[in-house]
Amino acid sequence: MSKFSKFFLMLGALAILVSAFAAAAPASAAGAKEVYMWHAQVSKARVMSTGPGAVTVRVMGGYTCDKARYNGYVSGKTLYIEVWDVKNKGNECNNSERFTRDLSFTNLVPGKYNVVVNLHPKTSKPQRALKNVIIPVYPDK
Repeated sequence: MSKFSKFFLMLGALAILVSAFAAAAPASAAGAKEVYMWHAQVSKARVMSTGPGAVTVRVMGGYTCDKARYNGYVSGKTLYIEVWDVKNKGNECNNSERFTRDLSFTNLVPGKYNVVVNLHPKTSKPQRALKNVIIPVYPDK
């Protein structure tokens, strides 16, 4: 292998190394302020509206830390909702706050869906579940 080839091989390896650290630095700096503690307690979940390819689900409950963070995603015919109890680094979780949040899902294919809220990672039991939520067919144009 010539010196010229070795130089470009080392330069490429250095570029990959630098890009890996550059991508990781902002994520670790932003995540250092908040700590996801556990699932917030969801007391109610209900469908607020459905339409062609869309549904809005309202979740209500309480959290004990500084705030509640929400995440919703679709996998197959199941809508997953996660509500996390989040604290700011250095704070204690000694609050008792209520939350209400509407989460909208769009671009869904028509059919029956199940909604699962705060699925337990070990037991796979949800805090709340809604079955047979019907997403209607898109209207003809």
